[in-house]
Amino acid sequence: MNADQLGCLVDVDGKAVCMPTLCRDRLVIFCTFKAVPCPVCPEQLRRLMREPLRSFFRENLVQFVVLCPGPLEGLRGSRDELQTVLRDEWVPFICDEDLSLARAVGAEMGWGMITPGFFELRPDLNVGWSQVGRGPGNFGDAKVVRFVLSTQQQALAEAERLLHELCERLQDAQRSLESAPVTAQQRMPLPQGLLEECLQLLSPAARHSAASACREWHLSFGKAVLKDVEDCRAEVEELRDGPLRAKETEMIQEGRGRLHQAIQSTRAGHIRRGCIRKTCKDGFYEIDQVDQKDPCLEAASTLAAAFWTGVSVPRLHAVAKRLAVKLQALEALRCSGPASLEMTSVTRLEGAASAATTPSTWHQGVKVGAAVAALATAAGAWMRQMSARYSQDSGN
Repeated sequence: MNADQLGCLVDVDGKAVCMPTLCRDRLVIFCTFKAVPCPVCPEQLRRLMREPLRSFFRENLVQFVVLCPGPLEGLRGSRDELQTVLRDEWVPFICDEDLSLARAVGAEMGWGMITPGFFELRPDLNVGWSQVGRGPGNFGDAKVVRFVLSTQQQALAEAERLLHELCERLQDAQRSLESAPVTAQQRMPLPQGLLEECLQLLSPAARHSAASACREWHLSFGKAVLKDVEDCRAEVEELRDGPLRAKETEMIQEGRGRLHQAIQSTRAGHIRRGCIRKTCKDGFYEIDQVDQKDPCLEAASTLAAAFWTGVSVPRLHAVAKRLAVKLQALEALRCSGPASLEMTSVTRLEGAASAATTPSTWHQGVKVGAAVAALATAAGAWMRQMSARYSQDSGN
């Protein structure tokens, strides 16, 4: 999509709208207007701003943006007429007088008009889902609702699956590393943490190669990987079930839950996800549950805010990508594990030292490469010394 170098668009009031930031924080959906005089397109926005859709989109962190051809003054006037239905909702109106934006997303209709419909704008500023066409009996809000529900459920399921897998794989890696034997010959006289810090300066590929040099290097590499993965897991779990969820749960149980707010019922010991259909009355909410056709009544005391409260679909996708990267790191650690290190090889250490002098294998360049190369050379020399001493002691 066309924008300035920072990915910003300008609304009808001359204010910059940073699309990359907006698309990372919220699920951004453009509502295209055919032309300023069109009577149907403003009605589409009115429908989106009526209850219960208004609360549904707000609770699901959906951000609408209106895209319409000029003239600028005409579109600003149309926006002002819609303020009574917009009220406190922020909906930027973008004037596309030369149709460059419409052309970029394939929505140019001809004769100075834009094809009416909806399209999702992703964080990379590429178009995702779309719905085309609008008329007096053909509004697209029902299709938008189905898209939001579908993409949210998929994003939640993927984040949950990857987090669960990461926790299991992390435990396996911790047990494996703790059970790896270290003999006297394999203990290097280095200050604690020094080797881990040096290995962290390597590129992922070079770090994996270095971990295969000897068992001591594998253990140091493993400690660094596990710390990084553990930090990631802690951050993601706080995002999933942190202070915001606790605060929202307190409000729900006090009877201050919001229409369409995502909830979890803990009645009968089972966690069931849903949303508030009707606000609290006499200590009970009317709830729509996922995969249940009919609504039900639930006591406020049995409800809690859903996991991932306040996390939009794009942020869930970003979490899933981050978890996938950490799972790859754990897999790399497993592949360089103790099974491949039955014998400590001086040749491997010297090979790592040689590779360290090649700047392309390091993020930090020649100086870091030289430093770790010296460490590898020293380790190799120390191992030869210990090997000679062991041979001498055996001969005696």
